[in-house]
Amino acid sequence: MLVLVLLLVLLVLVLLVLLVLLVLLVLLVLLVLLVLLVLLVLTPLRSLRNWGHASQCVHAVSDSIAGPFVRHDLALGPECHNPSTLRHPQTGKFLMFHIGGGPGGKGSHFLHTADSPAGACCWSCCCC
Repeated sequence: MLVLVLLLVLLVLVLLVLLVLLVLLVLLVLLVLLVLLVLLVLTPLRSLRNWGHASQCVHAVSDSIAGPFVRHDLALGPECHNPSTLRHPQTGKFLMFHIGGGPGGKGSHFLHTADSPAGACCWSCCCC
């Protein structure tokens, strides 16, 4: 009779250990799913994966060349990054050179011109 009780106690302990292992396995699976959710869904929204088609050239202003700068307007939309703006010495137009295809991302429109350094309303493609 004592052997039967000991076997029953041992069986209950084994079942408890298996239950704890099962709970840990479920928690591990949930953790893996959470990590996959973050990596596949949330991270691409705010990562460098999207810089090519989600980059923008922003017009920012400051009272000082050292900043701080405040966002004023969007100069050029998606497919525009690493801008460099200068003023044409003869025409006085503003020239913005950038990497990327420019708005729409089609072609190689890396140069845009404007009469003022204002936002997106004023920059036009210079396809010369």
